[in-house]
Amino acid sequence: MNTGSAAASNRTIRILHVITSLGKGGAETMLFRLLEHRSRSGFEHFVMSLTGEGRYGSKIRGLGVPVLALRLHHPGSAPAGLFRAVRRCVEFKPDIVQGWMYHANVAASLLHACRSTGTRLFWNVRHSLHFFNDEKFSTRNVIRLNRLLSRGADCCIFNSRTSHLQHARFGFASKARATVPNGFDTDVFRPDPAARAATRRRYGLTSAETVVGLVGRYHPLKDYHNYLAAVSLIRKTAPAVRFATVIAGKGLTRENAELRASLDRLPPRERIVLIDESDDVPALMNGFDVLCLPSRSEAFPNVVGEAMSTGVPCVATDVGDAAYIVGDTGIVVPPKNPRALAEALEKAVSLTAAERTARGKAARRRILSHFSIGAVASQYEALYQKAVGTRE
Repeated sequence: MNTGSAAASNRTIRILHVITSLGKGGAETMLFRLLEHRSRSGFEHFVMSLTGEGRYGSKIRGLGVPVLALRLHHPGSAPAGLFRAVRRCVEFKPDIVQGWMYHANVAASLLHACRSTGTRLFWNVRHSLHFFNDEKFSTRNVIRLNRLLSRGADCCIFNSRTSHLQHARFGFASKARATVPNGFDTDVFRPDPAARAATRRRYGLTSAETVVGLVGRYHPLKDYHNYLAAVSLIRKTAPAVRFATVIAGKGLTRENAELRASLDRLPPRERIVLIDESDDVPALMNGFDVLCLPSRSEAFPNVVGEAMSTGVPCVATDVGDAAYIVGDTGIVVPPKNPRALAEALEKAVSLTAAERTARGKAARRRILSHFSIGAVASQYEALYQKAVGTRE
């Protein structure tokens, strides 16, 4: 566990985390990892979910951290939920109120206004603005509201350098800003031959097949159609290059009419395995030979770091901090360019097993060196300490 410099201080810093939900998303996962690797002394945490407990509520409570689910699922539940939130905030007496994502940043600002002078307000932004005009109307409005309220934040933490610059240009004006990357638990995401064999058996993949994996919910910005178009190009230009594809994520089933239409345009007998959602992502990653990120927009793509930590080399589009994460261990191509993606995939799947293993080892070393969860947890705690130490 991270021990951090806070352990040496006699001052316990209380942090109230306000998050939109506790489901399977990247922010929820990151919050859980930070709490799992937190300093065991010097900090006290409380988690408040605007909606339900989702996947991580019980897991966080199992770490000894209190969780309150406000269940604000519709406007009628807002008055009672907000009253409960304010009451618990006053009882907890946080030194820092930390928002996670746009909606929770607004809620954190409201709770911060109920506290005495000296309580610090932190925000966390984990979204890119590549296609702001393509966002839903409600999402655009909450981002604009964040911009308006941002001057009241003592610090805004971004999980990607690209997102940091985009939001600064957009007008986010917190008193301080910091970029802290996502961290990965390299004990959980690690090479595991037994998990590789079990995953392949589970999904009918042979040990000899080369498997390209994609992981993420079905969403236009994930651009699965970019990947499928690239596969079609490979079949036309290099029919001897063979590989199977595993695509896992919410909404990725043949019941999805839009996805089914793209799949039906592929050549006959193309090996595509669809998994609506995986209950064991580390095992799933071990079943891959190459991970592909075909997105047209990301901030800090967790799946790339998780695959690299597992020893799986990546082919990724140049979105958000993907190129920074991959470094020289994989291949990065422009987004929305099926031909460039096809060429990169062809190169990656044509590597020998020994060459892919070497790439995978280099990828894992990069995660260990730059993106371990312990180092990231220490960065958060250092920011919290600095804020409380400079409190008026």
